[in-house]
Amino acid sequence: MNVAAPNVESSLSSTQMLSIAVRVLKSRVFIGLFVAGMATTAFFVRRSKAVYGSETVLLYRPRASLYLQQADQDESKRASQRLQDMLFERSRLEGLIKEFNLFPEILATRGLVEATEEMRLHNLKFDAREGSTFRIWFETDSAKTAQAVAARAADMVLEEDARSRKRE
Repeated sequence: MNVAAPNVESSLSSTQMLSIAVRVLKSRVFIGLFVAGMATTAFFVRRSKAVYGSETVLLYRPRASLYLQQADQDESKRASQRLQDMLFERSRLEGLIKEFNLFPEILATRGLVEATEEMRLHNLKFDAREGSTFRIWFETDSAKTAQAVAARAADMVLEEDARSRKRE
């Protein structure tokens, strides 16, 4: 036996809806939840550390090529991989960590290998942009340190790239 539900439309006027909203906003439960939410937000904002990031953008100019644009794209991909490998080389990361005294807590408890992994996974970034443009990015809790490390990392990569080009 099929019984159709009655077609009941209950519509509240805007005045009635406003009245209900005002009652909810005035209720002690709502006010308590609102105050608790604000206090929780303030607590976490005060406890969180500021994070600063700095980036250095490199424009890589491949050697003059007689090939078509496809050759330039291939060269950019190879350059991207080569520069990224240079940047994330363990000895280079260890040098940055020692030079700027990064990750002192990790160094004290877990050692240099773990500090380099922390840097590689969380703080130092490399990505290829359009064409032959590459970005090196470093994040930390100090703006000056972030800027200095990003600049030094870029210098190290450029120096190594120049040395490798001379060998070729």
